[in-house]
Amino acid sequence: MVRRSLGVALWSLAGLLACFLGGLNGLVGTRAGRSLLARIASDAVERAVSGTIEVGDVRGSLISGVILTNVRLFDGDTSLVASLPRVELSYNPIDFVAGRIVLFEVDLDRPVFNIVQHANGKLNLEELLRLDVKDSRPPGPRPLVLLRNVRISGGSVTLRLQDRPSPGDSALEIDRFGTDGRRRIRRFEHLDARLAALRISAPRERGIRIDIARLAFQSGDPHLTLADAAGRITVTGDTLDADLGRVRFPGSQFGARGRVSWPGGPILWDLALRADSA
Repeated sequence: MVRRSLGVALWSLAGLLACFLGGLNGLVGTRAGRSLLARIASDAVERAVSGTIEVGDVRGSLISGVILTNVRLFDGDTSLVASLPRVELSYNPIDFVAGRIVLFEVDLDRPVFNIVQHANGKLNLEELLRLDVKDSRPPGPRPLVLLRNVRISGGSVTLRLQDRPSPGDSALEIDRFGTDGRRRIRRFEHLDARLAALRISAPRERGIRIDIARLAFQSGDPHLTLADAAGRITVTGDTLDADLGRVRFPGSQFGARGRVSWPGGPILWDLALRADSA
């Protein structure tokens, strides 16, 4: 009798779960339902970040993955951090239930990133993701936020970092507007990347860790074309630690290991390069 009662209970639970998932799929199938889900998704993510996130539309099954369109992320000062025309995500919902944000596949088509350093030295991305250890985060370990198999196609990144006046500034692109410091602008276009993993947050580790399988872009400041790169990069505050086994330009290839920092002034380079030929 106990076994039969347990079996009935399990089948009832399975039936309720099936009805719930079926209702979600039905909701995604209507325009009104997708708009409602977009608002729910925006509100849920905004509770995890310090800023505002807009989601234009949501498609997909919701059970294993979704497609988001017209996603825009703003920091607390309402400045644009990222514009994502199309985002494809796959995941296991059990991770969300356990308090982890783990994505198995992330596909970004023509994303635009705008990274700004404020006069206090903090990056808008750092503030958006609440990566500052001195913020008002409740006590306890940081949540795991991990993206695997990230693909970026046709992207662009604009860096607006604090910079002091120096000779030759007339040849540089300087952001002279606003009251939040003097920024030098560097643009990276035609960004194509394959990241094995992008760890944004972890319970016992600080900083953002990026495991690069492939990276290519074109830059105007400095003027260069990166044909390919592979290795690991960790960004903690205003410091970037690099261990790149392969860095390839059109006419040379080498490995790079060391540190780059930007403590409120010029970028400081401390890199060791090893090349068989250059």
